[in-house]
Amino acid sequence: AEEGAPSQTLRGAGLSSTVPVLHAKLTQAVLSHAWLLVVPLLWAIVLTMLAAVWLAYESLRSQRTSRFRWVVPGILLFGLAGLGWLPQAGWAWPMGGTILSLSLTTAASLLWRMLHNQAGLESRIQEVQRTLARLQDDLRGKQQCVRDLELKLARARSAVQASDSVISELQESQETILRQLRDSESAVDSTRDRIHHLQHELASLRQHVPAALPSMAVTETSGCQALIQECEGFNILTKDPHLLDLFERLKRAAVTHSPILLLGETGTGKEVFARAAHALSPRRLGPFVSVNMAAIRPELFEGELFGHVKGAFTGAVGRVGLLQAANGGTLFLDEVGELPADVQAKLLRVLEDGVFYRVGESRETRVNVRIVAATNRNLEMEIEAGRYREDLYYRLRSIVLTLPPLRERIPEDRRILARAFLAMVGTQQGRDALGFSQGAMDAIVAYHWPGNVRELRQTIGQAVALTVGNLITEDDLRLPTPQLTMKIGRAHGQNDLDRHEDLMVLQCLRRHRFDMQGTARELGWDRSTVTQRLKGLGFQALVEHRHDVSAAARELAGEEALVRVVEARLREYAKNILPSSKTYDSAEQAIADCRKRFRNLPERHFPAVERFIHERFSAAPSQAS
Repeated sequence: AEEGAPSQTLRGAGLSSTVPVLHAKLTQAVLSHAWLLVVPLLWAIVLTMLAAVWLAYESLRSQRTSRFRWVVPGILLFGLAGLGWLPQAGWAWPMGGTILSLSLTTAASLLWRMLHNQAGLESRIQEVQRTLARLQDDLRGKQQCVRDLELKLARARSAVQASDSVISELQESQETILRQLRDSESAVDSTRDRIHHLQHELASLRQHVPAALPSMAVTETSGCQALIQECEGFNILTKDPHLLDLFERLKRAAVTHSPILLLGETGTGKEVFARAAHALSPRRLGPFVSVNMAAIRPELFEGELFGHVKGAFTGAVGRVGLLQAANGGTLFLDEVGELPADVQAKLLRVLEDGVFYRVGESRETRVNVRIVAATNRNLEMEIEAGRYREDLYYRLRSIVLTLPPLRERIPEDRRILARAFLAMVGTQQGRDALGFSQGAMDAIVAYHWPGNVRELRQTIGQAVALTVGNLITEDDLRLPTPQLTMKIGRAHGQNDLDRHEDLMVLQCLRRHRFDMQGTARELGWDRSTVTQRLKGLGFQALVEHRHDVSAAARELAGEEALVRVVEARLREYAKNILPSSKTYDSAEQAIADCRKRFRNLPERHFPAVERFIHERFSAAPSQAS
């Protein structure tokens, strides 16, 4: 067994017996009886696999330049360990299989690495080719853009060269137009001055020219002339078709026994119509008693209307009331809207039953009297406010006649009334030779007469008393000039022609009760032009009255009855000047927008618009709409 051990060991290690070192080592082992042992197969396999895995890992992870930095030293170390250290330790390592395994592992790793690198290079080449193609497409697009820009630049240079001559021509045209504009402005100023001079000359001449008698545009029919003459018999001086029709209705109503309610503004002639109703009625031979309810103190109403007996109150003596005094005739109750509530109930009973009680008397008094009432109030609004009995109102309004104000009657009526009052007052004051100048008559026709016929009569009476000479001039009439036009004219430097035009438009609006269509028809304008003129006057009035809509409306309306109509329009104009649908960063931006929206507004009214907007922004700096 001892003899076969060395040879078996050498054969198990796969080593040739011709290796001197091993022979020496073998001799030493024989002499010392220290035989080498073969490493167990399991350990050899495990260690060989670990070495192979390490070699494969190092071959795959390492870069090309450092791939063998650890692989070669590792193999050498492994070989030295197998040939040197293990034999010293008494072990023999089967090197043949191990070296073969490690060599195959290294070769396989290097082959796989080479194939992997080749595939990566092909993928990178494809990616670079795609990027290159994309960049080439971009380059072609940019080159085309450059060519287009070069073409545009060439065209622009050609256009600039061609436009140099056009610019010089335009500059020459501009200078020519500016010269023509200056000449035109000078001509306009000269024409305005000439018009202003002629207006003053015309006004001066009219002061000394007697007013011409009106010529009849059309021949009046015999029936119309007869009706006019019949009206004159009742002191109703008119040729107005509406008023003549109203008189026809009055004639039909007069023969009935129903109460008549006359509506209309103060001074429209309601008492004249009441007397005509009495004269045309079957009661014409009876008394006509007229009483102004507004002139009676509230505590005396009942005694004045119904009368009282002796001793009814301290110091009272028997007195016949107005109702009893009008028995068999007509009682005219002017300003019937002033009746106290307790008297209203008693008057209602008189209208229904014809009976009443005198103050201090328990016995009924029966009368047969026809009531004609008149008022300038809106009784329906008084009923809503609880100040007037609804049943009395409906009893009084059996027959309702509404008298038009003087401004709504035809202009010829103002001439007729003026001449009639002049003749009457002139006779009373011994000045029968007085007449009107043409300027005075034109002023009478143009004025809106808020006090109606009564104001006209008083104005003529005053002029007769103060006129020197035989002609009443426009100055003698002393008609009030609307303060609005004068104040705004001074504030914004309007010339006399502009002020005259604004005054004409305002008077026409008042005559038509601020109806845009009727005003436009009389002036020969379109409706939008009239609206723009009123809008301009409205902004001026709002600025003048510090944005007080009610005060501005009162100034424009000229009379209380028109204030609500004008106020509604002014509120709409003030609301639309800064519409809520738009936002403005500054007053200047709002003004610029207004100039675009109000293109038809006369330029002389824009200073008021600008001031209105500036004051709005000053009052509310954060306001943007």
